[in-house]
Amino acid sequence: MTIVEASQSDTRSISALIRSTFNHYTNHYNSNPALSKSSILAGYEEWALGHLSDQNKIIWVTKADERVVGISCSAYDEAHDTCDFVLGSVHPDFGQGGVYTDLIRYNQAYFKARGFRTLRVSTQVSNLTVQHVWAREGFKLAKVFDTYHINCMFNADPERLRLANSIYRATRI
Repeated sequence: MTIVEASQSDTRSISALIRSTFNHYTNHYNSNPALSKSSILAGYEEWALGHLSDQNKIIWVTKADERVVGISCSAYDEAHDTCDFVLGSVHPDFGQGGVYTDLIRYNQAYFKARGFRTLRVSTQVSNLTVQHVWAREGFKLAKVFDTYHINCMFNADPERLRLANSIYRATRI
């Protein structure tokens, strides 16, 4: 397996990976009755693909025999020497193969070599798998956020109103 910076030619593969990995991922977006499952998936695709062309963003792909099996999307702030690993995804067939750990380590090495001092990662409170990787890699819990979808509170049936999952953020210095 190799990790390389994604290019426009990886667009289809990245979209397919997002659809396969986030299809059953439960998060705060699912608590909003105004958002359809297809809209949520489209949002994740747009978010990931935005890292191909937006300034101060980068997307790395892990390839196994030219097949994209993992991605990591990072946004960075050179003025503050800070990077946010904002989205990661590993194909279910490669879920136990260390791909996510390799992507975390690759991001750390890449940004450390560029002089960055902080790498932050975030996830939903229920995503324990990645939180175990973070702990193993020396990250420390820094902040916890609760996310609420306010629009569903207006004229909403209280039975349909569900609060969102918390989001944990860990930081490695």
